[in-house]
Amino acid sequence: MLDGVSKSKIKYFRSLKYKKYRELSNEFLIEGTRIISSALEANTFLKTVLITDTFKDSPSSQHILKDLDNVGISIKVVNNKTMKSIATTEHPSGIAGVCSLPETQNNFIHTKQPFIFLDTISNPGNIGTILRSASWFGIRNVALSPNCVEPFNPKSIRAGMGAHFHLNFQENTLLKTFVKENYWIIGSSPSGSSYLKWENPLKKKNWVLVLGNESNGISEENQALLNEIISIPKYGTGESLNVATSAGILLSHLTRFGIS
Repeated sequence: MLDGVSKSKIKYFRSLKYKKYRELSNEFLIEGTRIISSALEANTFLKTVLITDTFKDSPSSQHILKDLDNVGISIKVVNNKTMKSIATTEHPSGIAGVCSLPETQNNFIHTKQPFIFLDTISNPGNIGTILRSASWFGIRNVALSPNCVEPFNPKSIRAGMGAHFHLNFQENTLLKTFVKENYWIIGSSPSGSSYLKWENPLKKKNWVLVLGNESNGISEENQALLNEIISIPKYGTGESLNVATSAGILLSHLTRFGIS
């Protein structure tokens, strides 16, 4: 069902650009047909969808609008100027949605399933790309250290391309929690042994891959907790690999024997 939207609601939707208001409302903003579709497929807490008149009348939009209507999602129509003021992209696609933030979980560590641990990652685009790789390789559990960038930052959401809807998050987590649960803790560093030397890295199934800060790597405190340090061999030039690129390469190898 298509409805208009009040000025107070428009103001509220605009506020979701900012972490403070996302935390206060327990909601976040998503944009674009692909991410809206991912939210629907994952049966997540998609509450409201905003569209422009231009998007509503586009032949290519009819399928997603039908899917939204079939599950009873509220669809509100705004003009292009209003959508631009709400959206976080310079050229909005004409569709945005509001989702409930997932509840913070503190018990996934006890499941003994593989994890990635993000140690003070500061770039939201990197977070999103890492989450996209994690979802692709079947890793469902993500722990974030204190001072790690918020995973529901709009840039992270865009880079994740729907991955957020398939993952469990534990924020403000200390790596020593995994030590207490007898996880095999793997860190990535240029000083480590090549990951190519592993015959089967999953002999210890309850592993956690630690990915460090873009500038400083894994913190000294967390380095002391690592059971193993691995590296990606360099055959050409360059100072280092982006942390998100490294994550994709390492997860490809870690999961090649399965994840259960």
